[in-house]
Amino acid sequence: MDDLRVASLVGRQGDDLPSLVCFNACESGRIRSRLAADKASPKSPIRKRKDGIETGDLLEQNVGVAEALLRGGIAQFVGTYWPVGDDAAGTFAASLYREIATGNTVREAVIEARAAIRRDPELVDFANFLHFGSPSFVVKEV
Repeated sequence: MDDLRVASLVGRQGDDLPSLVCFNACESGRIRSRLAADKASPKSPIRKRKDGIETGDLLEQNVGVAEALLRGGIAQFVGTYWPVGDDAAGTFAASLYREIATGNTVREAVIEARAAIRRDPELVDFANFLHFGSPSFVVKEV
C-alpha cells in the first residue's frame, strides 16, 4: 500500500486493508461509550432535532479514529487514550516498531514500548498507549 492516509482506507476491504494501524496521536484510541453506541443502534428511536437532523445519524457520524478504522475492517489498532507528549510518542514509536520488526507480537511490542517510556524519568505517558486486536498478532514480512 503506497498511500497511508486515513482517507485512502475508505472503500478498501479484506486483503486490501493494512493488517495493523498505529495512530500515534492525541486521543486517537478513544471510542464511544457503550451507551452512546446503543443510542445509535437501529433498536433505539431516532429523534429529529428542530433543524431536521436525525440524532441517530449524528451519532453514527461522530466516531473516533480507532472506532472508524475498526468498524471499517482494520483488525489491529494501536493508539492513545489521552493527549500524549511528543517525547513520549517518539519513544513509544521507536520501541514499538523495533519490537515488531524483531518478530514480537503487537501485545509484546506495546508492553515493551510502554516500559521504554517508564524507564525515562522525564516521561509520564506510559499508560496512555493501547492496542485493540488479537494479543497474539504478529506482523509477517511480505
